[in-house]
Amino acid sequence: MVPEDEVELFKLQKKRLARYKELSARIRRQEELRKVEQELQTQKNLMGKGRRKKVGTDKDGLAIYKWKNERKK
Repeated sequence: MVPEDEVELFKLQKKRLARYKELSARIRRQEELRKVEQELQTQKNLMGKGRRKKVGTDKDGLAIYKWKNERKK
């Protein structure tokens, strides 16, 4: 038979693994939300006034734009 200490150790390892799994899921979700937030902000900026030019893409694959400076009226 298995001593109780080993059973407790196994339970603790199982709990630790579950917590690491949850942490990695939360980190992944945070990154996805950050990407979506940036994309929505870019779309909002594009709907505004001003001349813009697409410069390229960033590491996440999102487009990067550059606006031309305009005088305030």
